[in-house]
Amino acid sequence: MAFTDEDIKIFLGRSSDMGLCTLFALALSKEKQIAFNFNDFFGKIFPESSEYCYGYTVACYAMEIFDFNYKNGIITVTSSKLDSSSIKEILMIANNNIKEIKNIEEYFI
Repeated sequence: MAFTDEDIKIFLGRSSDMGLCTLFALALSKEKQIAFNFNDFFGKIFPESSEYCYGYTVACYAMEIFDFNYKNGIITVTSSKLDSSSIKEILMIANNNIKEIKNIEEYFI
């Protein structure tokens, strides 16, 4: 089953701040072509919530928003329907998550 753009829009509209931050990290990873250690990254950014972030990542995969390879804890994002600037804009307008955005961007420098 293919998900429509409307399905993805609804999914994003119902996403938590942490979910949107997860999307932002995945989009940056794809755009900068940087694979990352999932536990290391989310353990630093959201130490109490890395399991939630993993579940959200799996949901994004199921919704066909991102495709990625996962091996030995390393995520390599191979395709994306979203770009980081769109997700950053959603985060800043809706929730003003400036600290989290900065931490995520610094990780992918």
